[in-house]
Amino acid sequence: MTTKQTEEIIRLQREGKGYKTIAAMIGVPLSSVKSWCKRHSDELEQTGFCLQCGARVRIIPHKKRRRFCSDKCRLAWWRNHPENRKETTGYKHICRFCGNEFTNDRIKADYCSRLCFAKARRKGGGNG
Repeated sequence: MTTKQTEEIIRLQREGKGYKTIAAMIGVPLSSVKSWCKRHSDELEQTGFCLQCGARVRIIPHKKRRRFCSDKCRLAWWRNHPENRKETTGYKHICRFCGNEFTNDRIKADYCSRLCFAKARRKGGGNG
């Protein structure tokens, strides 16, 4: 394998391309790309960029890919991009204390708020 091909493998790996795609793009057998990547994994230490601030984020092999450099950036990005959130199914419930109908993400819920839960416990109307 030539130096140019190895540089190309490193570049394509950092872009997130898979083994098959890399092999097809540089014209090398798939097994050669796989074995080179496994032997040179330290050279392929991947870094990504934070979606919020653009800072470098180290990607640890065999771990979930990090997209943010910190919790602060993660929370700010989700606050600014609500359209990317997965829609959750709202389950309807009736509060055991106040009787109001409420919706939340849990399949089983007894109280509409912590306040109703606390009041029910004080009055003896809790779950047990």
